[in-house]
Amino acid sequence: QPHMYYNLAMRRGEVKVSFDIRLEKGAKTVVQWRDWPGGSDFRNGPTLLFADGQLLVGDKPVTNVPLGQWVHVEMLCPVGRVAERTFILTVTAPGAQPVKVEGLPAGDARFRHLTWLGFISEATDTTVFYIDNIKVERKQ
Repeated sequence: QPHMYYNLAMRRGEVKVSFDIRLEKGAKTVVQWRDWPGGSDFRNGPTLLFADGQLLVGDKPVTNVPLGQWVHVEMLCPVGRVAERTFILTVTAPGAQPVKVEGLPAGDARFRHLTWLGFISEATDTTVFYIDNIKVERKQ
């Protein structure tokens, strides 16, 4: 699977990840936060799946995503030992009002720290997607 990722050290507070994504026909893209202390054991955190013009969290469709257009995505999730296990997602498509969804499941119950942020292609055919303006920040 072609992918790109960032190694991070976000261990406390609220973390906001934002980016712009443009999906072309056939693209199947996963954006995933991980708590990866090393080795083969990692804990999935908030995870998005963009496929067939939809954005899903788990197996739940959240919103439609237009193909061939830039869409802005923001994910906000607390990290740390006492963090909630949910996140907030805001998606803004061109010419549309932002879609904001709260209380989305933040993955594995053992997820605590954002140490890996990945953008992964899960397509089985040749496809294209673009990522731009990636920002990771801790909010106090």
